[in-house]
This record gives sequence, C-alpha cells and structure tokens, in this order.
Amino acid sequence: MKRTYTRIYLSYTLFFLFNFCLFSQQSASINSLLSALKIAKTDSTRLNILNQLSGECNEGDILKYAMPALQLAEKLNSKYIIAYSSSNIAYYYKNRGDISNSLKWYYKALKNFEKNNNKKETANTISSIGLIYKDIGDVQKALDMYYIGLKMQEDVNDKEGIAYSLNNIAQVFKKQDNIVKALELYTKSLKIHRDINDKIGEANVLINIGNLNLNLSSSSNSIIKKEEYYNYALLNFKKSLKQYEEFNDKEGITYAQNNIGLVYFKKATINNTEKDINLKEALKWYNYSLNINEEIKNNNGISSSLKSIGSVYLLQKNYKQAEEYTKRAIETAKQIGYPDKIRNASEQLSQIYKATGKYKEALEMFELFKLMSDSVNTLEIHESSIKKELQYDFEKKENATKAEQEKKDIITKRELQKQKIVRNSFIVGFLFLFILVLLIYRWYKQKQKANIKIAAQKQEVENQKHIVEEKQKEILDSILYAKRIQNAILPNENYIQKKIKELKK
Repeated sequence: MKRTYTRIYLSYTLFFLFNFCLFSQQSASINSLLSALKIAKTDSTRLNILNQLSGECNEGDILKYAMPALQLAEKLNSKYIIAYSSSNIAYYYKNRGDISNSLKWYYKALKNFEKNNNKKETANTISSIGLIYKDIGDVQKALDMYYIGLKMQEDVNDKEGIAYSLNNIAQVFKKQDNIVKALELYTKSLKIHRDINDKIGEANVLINIGNLNLNLSSSSNSIIKKEEYYNYALLNFKKSLKQYEEFNDKEGITYAQNNIGLVYFKKATINNTEKDINLKEALKWYNYSLNINEEIKNNNGISSSLKSIGSVYLLQKNYKQAEEYTKRAIETAKQIGYPDKIRNASEQLSQIYKATGKYKEALEMFELFKLMSDSVNTLEIHESSIKKELQYDFEKKENATKAEQEKKDIITKRELQKQKIVRNSFIVGFLFLFILVLLIYRWYKQKQKANIKIAAQKQEVENQKHIVEEKQKEILDSILYAKRIQNAILPNENYIQKKIKELKK
C-alpha cells in the first residue's frame, strides 16, 4: 500500500498493509478493486477489498472505504483489522488538521493492537501519536512517545520502525539546532533503511539531511560554502524525488519539490535581487508542489507551499501576491493547528505588512510569531529532549548490561548444570561399578563354594572308587586263592585226559 508512513515532516507512522489470498497485490488498480467489491459474496472478501481500497485510493477518499471496513471488522470481531482501519481513519483526520479526531482514532488503533498482542504495530502507532504531539507543539509528549516506541521496536527487532523512530527524534534535535546529534541520528536511520532496502524511508532521510545542510548554510558567512551546502542539499532532494516518483508517492513528491524550490530560493537570496533566475525556478517547483498537495487535499503541504510561494513574491517585492498567498498559508495552518506552520507564516506576513506600511497588522503578526515560537521551542523542551536522550541511553546501556549479566548467569547456570550432571554421572557410575564388583565378588564366592563342594564330592567318589577297587581286589584274591586250592586238590587236565583215553581202550 502507498500510505506506509506519515509523510508530513517525512517521519514514520503506521498505515495499512494487510494481505489475504485475494487481491493482495499492491499494483491492483482502484477500478479492478471496485469491480471485485461489486461481486464479493463474503464479508471477509469485502473486508479485504475495502481495506486495500482505503490504502490505494486518493487520500480524500479514505473514509469512503475505511469506515465500511471498520464496521465489517467490528461485525467479525477482528481486533487486528479494527486497529488497521482505525489507523487509516486517524491518518485521514491528521492530514486534514483535525487533531482531536486523529488522536481519538489512533488511540483506538493502539488499544486494539495491544489487545491483539501485536507489539510491532503497537510501537508504530505510539510513534504516530508522537508525530501528532510534535506537530501541535507538545514536544515533551512527542519525545515520550518516540522513545517508548523506539524501545518497543528494538525489543521486537523492527528495523524499519527503528529507522523511522530515529528519524523522528532527529527532527526534534534539528529544530533545536543540535545539528551534530540530528546528523548522527539521521545517519543511523539512513543506514538501516539502506540495509533493509526501504527506498521510501531512504528518500525521507535524504530530504532531512538536505534540510540539515540548508540549516548549516544559514550559519555560514562564506558564499562559496553556502553554495556547497545548497548543491549538496539539492543533490539529496533530487535523489529523494526520483525515489518518490518511482513509487508514485504523491505526498513525498510534493515535499521533495517544495524543498528543491527552497534551494533555488536560497540561491536567489545570495544575490538579493528580485530578478534572479533562481526565483523563477523556485516558483516553478513551489507551484508543482502546491498543485499536487491540492489534488490530494494535504492541508499541511498546502500551507507549506502557499507560504513558500508567498516568500518568492515577497523577495520580488510583489507584495499583493505575497500577502494573498501568505494569508492563505496562515489560514490553512490555523485550520490544522500546527504551531510551527503558524509561526513561519505569521513571521512572513509581519514582514509583508511592515513593507507595505501596515504597522499595526505587522505588530499583531509579530506577536503571533513570538507566541508560536515560544510554543515550539522553549528551554524546557530543549532540556527535556536532552534528558530523554540521556535517559534512553542509560536505559539502553542498563538493559545491555542486564542482558549481558543474564547471559553470563545462563552460562554459569549451564556450567553448574553440566558439573552437576558430570557429578551425578560419576556417582551413578561409581554406584554401578560398586554393585558390579559386589555381584562379581558374590559370584566368585559362590563359585568358590561350588568348587569346594565339587572337589569334596569328587574326593568322595574317588574314595568310594578306591573302596570298590579294594573290595574287587579282595574278591579277586579270594577267587584266585580258592582256585589255587581247587587246583591243588583236583588233578590237572592232562591227567584227566590221560585217564579218559585209558578207559576207552
């Protein structure tokens, strides 16, 4: 979807990106989505299409699709979609300067994201709320929101959200002329956007760095140095414009165009002549920006473009046109309630009135300028931003130390568990070995007893055998003795044979 951040000041806010199976491609045209909506048969399909329409449509038509989407989401009790739809509606009201309604819807989105336990979008919504507080001049509240959102984004490793939050915080330091800190945060943000290939986010930061160079040019007394700052800023603005055009990001395009016009305007102020050719270039780019802002009904951008065009006419001493455009700028700024817009326009209108001899009106505008300046940038706010930064850095270091200690505790715990396992294994092994030895010893003793018993039995058998053999010998001896007696008494065989033969004769 196109609206993935709040482009006013080119800072981050949540917007809708929800993918179902049907109609999920970002390139789907409004006409095809409207055609699909006519034939959609289920509430879930209608919800999907309406949400995509609210993301693809012109910003003036957001309510036409976001409100029905919200009603369907509430019917289906989808807190996730309720939150996204609420965020879309909040975005719509923010760009129309209806801060009260915008905050109401953002807080509704926040509540439902929290219920859905969606930490990433909860953090993004908190950052979006911070942007509103910043725009209305409550920098204290804005910083609270930015740092809360940043911490949550770091907890869930939301790199895109972290990059945008760093950009938001850098904007505060830039407004307080803390260029070094702002540049440090912009550089970190830019690196993350490039690492994750976020072209729109990269374009945002390039414009902010370009604006930082314009701030530096204002503090330089060297014309050559000023030109260097202007050229570097122009290079960044044109790079960002190319990337916005690639994604047809109209609000981003208008902001880049307005900043390109600002570079040419500043170049013209070096020569301080109403006929400088750079003024024609500045006016051209300012009008480009105004036309698109009016097309998309971006009141914030309209106010900026009107004030910028008025500044060109003021330098050209065309006071009538300058007054007309600057009045329109301040009226629009009052409608949206942004103190810095009112401050810038009232200061310029004061200069116009002074140049045309309207001193009463000039004084009124100057007083309004001072009032808005005090609202936007006070010493208390400056100290608060530093305090918040230090608090954040301290908490971050403390959390890092805590995480490191927890890591060490885990390692120690694991080591103790390992030692315990080794110890228990040794004890178990020793017990097993001890039992085994006992069993072997018992078996040996039993075998030894059995061997003794067997030896005894064998000896008994031997004894019995010996007795039997002795008996057999005695019997045999008796037999032999009897035979000898018999042989002694009876005649021998030869004698008998001889007598038998004699008888036969």
